[in-house]
Amino acid sequence: MGAEATERRYSLAQKLWWLIAGRVSAALFLFLARAIWLHGSNTQAWAVTLSPLLIVIALTAIYALARTFSSALLLQARVQFFIDIFLVTWLLWTTDVIHSPFIAVYIVVIAASSLFLGPRDAIVVSLGCAVAFTASALAVLNGYGNMTPDQLIGNGRVQTFQSIGLFDIAFLVVGLLSARLAERQSRSDVQLQAATQSLANLRALHERIVESIRSGVVTTDLQGRIYTFNAAAVEITG
Repeated sequence: MGAEATERRYSLAQKLWWLIAGRVSAALFLFLARAIWLHGSNTQAWAVTLSPLLIVIALTAIYALARTFSSALLLQARVQFFIDIFLVTWLLWTTDVIHSPFIAVYIVVIAASSLFLGPRDAIVVSLGCAVAFTASALAVLNGYGNMTPDQLIGNGRVQTFQSIGLFDIAFLVVGLLSARLAERQSRSDVQLQAATQSLANLRALHERIVESIRSGVVTTDLQGRIYTFNAAAVEITG
C-alpha cells in the first residue's frame, strides 16, 4: 500500500505540472487569438485582453511555487479549478454573459477536472460552473454589471431564461459524462496495475522454479542469445 500511495502521489504531482503549464498555454492562445481576430492592432483592445492574461501568468507563478513547497497536491488542484471557474465567469461578465464565446471554456474546465481530480470532483466543478454562470446572468438581468438587462435579453426574457437553463443542463451533462469516463479510466488503471503485479509475480515464480531444478536449464531466443541460465547449468558447464 505504501508503494501504491507513493505512485499515486507521483502521478498527481506530474498531472499538476501539466495542469499549470496547460492553463497558461491555453490562456496565451485564447487571449492573443481574441485580440488579433476581433480587434486587430487596436491598442485599447490589446490592453483589455492583456489584463486577464497577466492575471493568469501571475497565478501560474503562484501555483508553481505552491507545487514546489507544498505537499497538499489534491487541495492545490481543487483550488486551481475553483479559481478557473471564477476567471471564466469574469470573462463572461465582461463579454455579454450568455452571448459570450467564452461559455465553452466552462466545458474545458469540467473536462479537465475529470482528468486531474476524479469523478466526484468533476460533478462538483460542473455544479460550480452552472451556479457561477446562472448567478452572473441573473445579476445582469437585475441591473448589475456593465450591460443593461435589455442588452442581455435580446430576443426576450423567456428565451433568455431558456438559454440559461439549457447552458446549465449542458454543464451538468458534461460533468456527468466526464465523471463516468474518469471512473472507467480509474478502473482500467487499477486493473492494469493488478495485471502488471500478477505478471511480475508469475515471472518471479518462474525464475525460482528454474533455479531450483537440479538439471541444467538454458533458454535462448530465436537468434541464439541466452535468455536464462540456471545454477545447475553453471555447475555442469563450469
